[in-house]
Amino acid sequence: MKIRTGFVSNSSSASFVASLHVLTEAEKQAIMNYCTDPEQNEDGWTVHEEKEAGLLTGSTNMDNGAFSDWCEKQGLNKIRFGL
Repeated sequence: MKIRTGFVSNSSSASFVASLHVLTEAEKQAIMNYCTDPEQNEDGWTVHEEKEAGLLTGSTNMDNGAFSDWCEKQGLNKIRFGL
């Protein structure tokens, strides 16, 4: 769960958990390659292989409002807004 203090813009998040026991090595590598390719991974997905747990986990946060960028362009102090 994402918890923010201050102003919250139109934001969302997504995540997944996949068992390494059902993914082939090629499937796992394809997911990892996607996440490291900025031309494909436009939403900023990060993926972690948790070998002990036997899981591949991924998550992303998307700030659709771009309020943080707007504040910077306006010279506003983003820290005061919790961004």
